[in-house]
Amino acid sequence: MADRTDTNFFEWFDLPVSFLLSEADLRERYLERSRLYHPDFFAGRPPQEQQEALQRATLNTRAYETLRDSDRRMRYILEQFGLLKEEDRQQMPSDFLMDMMELNEAVQEAEGAAPEQRQALRDELNRRMQLLAAEVADDLQQFRADDEHTQRLLRIRDYYLKRRYLLRLQQRLDSFEATRQ
Repeated sequence: MADRTDTNFFEWFDLPVSFLLSEADLRERYLERSRLYHPDFFAGRPPQEQQEALQRATLNTRAYETLRDSDRRMRYILEQFGLLKEEDRQQMPSDFLMDMMELNEAVQEAEGAAPEQRQALRDELNRRMQLLAAEVADDLQQFRADDEHTQRLLRIRDYYLKRRYLLRLQQRLDSFEATRQ
């Protein structure tokens, strides 16, 4: 059997490409394939069959881990459509980047700030993430892999990149709490 790294994770689970999946359905399909391909069930088989089972079990786990996490699933879909590359970080709107510069400065200043100031900043980051999510909610819901809605995918990509930026700021803010404990 050839290396299965080129297998589409949605095809592996026989699911439509979607940003919004039923986690229960995904888990059911994962467990079904786990029962089929778990290497322990192939212990007495020839080495080639054991290797194939191991490859399938590994693929099953990788596909599940990717699709069950909404951020990883979004990244995976955007990569499948060729819309997520390192240079895309530089293509963010200038007004967003200016806002992020201000937030970045606020996060830097928060290191020595009182807990309530850090909480206010955390609340502001959460508010901005919720606003971003609301802006793209219809696009996520209406997306179909066979659609030619490039603008929809570009809006989703922009959402993903902006959200990642806000999450990095939130992680930095959280790291201040961790170092104080």
